[in-house]
This record gives sequence, C-alpha cells and structure tokens, in this order.
Amino acid sequence: MKKDPIDTSSPEFLARAARRRATWSITVHKNFDDIKAAEYRYWATQPAHVVVATVSEMTTEAYAMRGIRVSRLQRTPRSPQ
Repeated sequence: MKKDPIDTSSPEFLARAARRRATWSITVHKNFDDIKAAEYRYWATQPAHVVVATVSEMTTEAYAMRGIRVSRLQRTPRSPQ
C-alpha cells in the first residue's frame, strides 16, 4: 500500500502551516538557571492531567530504552500507617 504524497503547495496545507507557525515562539536564555526557571513556570501552568500523562509517557519511554515493556504506570505500594 503506497501513501499519497503530501501536496505542500495546496492552499489548505499552506493555511495549516501558517496557523502552526503563528503559535511558535523563540526565547533566548542567558544561562541554564533561566532555562530551568522557564521550564518550571511552563509546567506550573499545565493542568494536572497533562502533567501526569507526560510523566507516564516519559516513564514508559525510559523503561523501553532498557528493553522493559510497560503498558502503564503502576500504583506505588504504600505501607499501612
């Protein structure tokens, strides 16, 4: 099965590309501490479900790099208090 090539000259494609480019922003940081501060500010603005989904995805990918397949995060065992 051969995929159709993407027509990059079509008006629809160009309009979508222009909308995507309008959302980009470039920030220049002077040092590593500024980068980390900006990263913390960004994650503080994200809803909890987005943060949890991202952590889950990163954990799954980290395990995959070690050759371990995980389908989802598991609960952490807690000792009774």
